[in-house]
Amino acid sequence: MTDAVQMPSSMPVVPRVAPVRPAEHIEPPKKTQADNQSSKDSRGDSRDAARSEAAMRAAERQLRIAHDDATQGFVYRSVEADTGEVVWQWPSEDILRRAQFRQQMEEKVRHEVDEKV
Repeated sequence: MTDAVQMPSSMPVVPRVAPVRPAEHIEPPKKTQADNQSSKDSRGDSRDAARSEAAMRAAERQLRIAHDDATQGFVYRSVEADTGEVVWQWPSEDILRRAQFRQQMEEKVRHEVDEKV
């Protein structure tokens, strides 16, 4: 059952209207794209050279992914292609040693519990 709601006659009913916002003024660019490009060329030569050198070094590296049996996880290494030197590794050797130690301790505790039972 629905009841009709009656408003007192002294209260006028005014519909809600969304506020009107003035249009935003957008300033034109101070320089054209060609001007920006030419100013970049004049000051960015050293930056571009550094970026290309970093890209060349990265191209000489290999990503090697290996499965670590001790921790049952994967090890990611960035290796220099020429020398075989590891540039970076994730997880680090320290983390791998800690995980292996924790696993050994868990096995030791598990064996001790089995022997007591």
